[in-house]
Amino acid sequence: MRCNRIDGNRAVIPRQICWIIVAALLVLASLSSCLTSSSSEEEKSSFSLRFYPSAATLAGVDSTATVDIVVDKAVNLIAAKVTVKFNPSIFEVTNLEIVGTDFVFYRHGADPYVLDESVDNASGVVEFSVGAMEGGFTGVTGGGTLARLTVKGKAAGTARITYANTGRDEIIFTQYSQTSETGWLKVTPTLYSGTVEVK
Repeated sequence: MRCNRIDGNRAVIPRQICWIIVAALLVLASLSSCLTSSSSEEEKSSFSLRFYPSAATLAGVDSTATVDIVVDKAVNLIAAKVTVKFNPSIFEVTNLEIVGTDFVFYRHGADPYVLDESVDNASGVVEFSVGAMEGGFTGVTGGGTLARLTVKGKAAGTARITYANTGRDEIIFTQYSQTSETGWLKVTPTLYSGTVEVK
């Protein structure tokens, strides 16, 4: 792009317009950077379990959105048992998706199996167990989506969505191990809660 006056018989963009275009491009680049980083900023720097987005917003009652259950910085992960709790007076879970090509086990070359799955909207509890231990698979190292919830607004308000980790609801993650007698070790992620707001 040339920013000067008429050059012989060739029209060149006037300097003032050129600077306006440059400024507009810089603003767009800045906005693009913000949008790109907004999802990655939530990624944790250590082994953890979180919701994405961490603060979901529904447009109103009967509106829906998805909330991913995401693991970060796993090492040789072969199985996970997860319990999620929420306030069923504000929203309900209409779908629990655990198996999909964009989920973490598939993306690391495994064919996972679902041990159990349940959604109890009366109590506000979601439970599932998923794993992969077929021959040659030594676990997921890295991160990604373990499962996906579809949530639907029931009443205006904001409710927390959390991982339960006590008693029978204990969060259990296991990693492949060549040194243990069982072939696996129990590992504990850091747990991060989220919120769902219904407008």
